[in-house]
Amino acid sequence: MDDFFDTFKPKPKYEHTTKVVHFRKEEYDVYIGRPSKWGCPFTIIKDRSTRAEYLVGSRKELFEKYQDWLENGDGKHLLNDLHELSNRRLPLLIVPIGKM
Repeated sequence: MDDFFDTFKPKPKYEHTTKVVHFRKEEYDVYIGRPSKWGCPFTIIKDRSTRAEYLVGSRKELFEKYQDWLENGDGKHLLNDLHELSNRRLPLLIVPIGKM
């Protein structure tokens, strides 16, 4: 009887199986870091070399700048390529605050 009622449950607007994984602990399908086309051109790292083009002052500013870069700036063309990331495992490394 549960199957019958499942048909009336609201379905998610977007169904996908894209998954973010830790790039050193799990296998991934598409590399999205620098220097790939998906890599963020912004960094907050001041004391060592990175492949980022622009230095910003905070993580908050980094995310805001990256979003604006994707939606309105030089990265806007990537929105046409989002299908490449669909149903893939994407690697990510988030460095804990204070460990940079």
